[in-house]
Amino acid sequence: MDAVSNAPPQQVTSSPANDYDPAWLVPCQRLVFVSERDGNPQIYAIDLDGTHLQRMTTNSSADISPAPSLNGKQIIFISNRAGANAPWIMNADGSSQSPTGGVTGTASDPAISPDGLTIAMAVSQNSATEIAIVGVDGSGFAQLTHDGAHASHPTWLADGQHLVFSSDRSGPTNLYS
Repeated sequence: MDAVSNAPPQQVTSSPANDYDPAWLVPCQRLVFVSERDGNPQIYAIDLDGTHLQRMTTNSSADISPAPSLNGKQIIFISNRAGANAPWIMNADGSSQSPTGGVTGTASDPAISPDGLTIAMAVSQNSATEIAIVGVDGSGFAQLTHDGAHASHPTWLADGQHLVFSSDRSGPTNLYS
């Protein structure tokens, strides 16, 4: 959708199954997204004009929440291949898929830092969802929030040092930095 001219939305995918959770691979000028067209959530890529559809992940588990690095070389995503949702990383062409490891709890909503070295995510433990970070190599896991509320959707600021996230820590869901 052209947000400047307020033009009507153009359909990019056409599948009878659900397609959702798009993210922009900037250098490649492609979208990565989740589709259920083959029975379970998997990650796909497509050109903005709807051509060159490519399946990026192929397994019987759910692969969701693709989050490309700023340079477009890697994609962080969440997979339950090992029995619980955890962050995985792959090259932008879908090759070299591997778990990042090092995360305590069940991960969701990954976001990769501007320098491509750190993943921020929501991590569910007990009845709370907190914000945490881990290196793309699985090192340095650190839980950043500890309030027992429900925090989610961390987004890195351009400086690579700060995050914005949503949380219901004060009652209604608001944004925090």
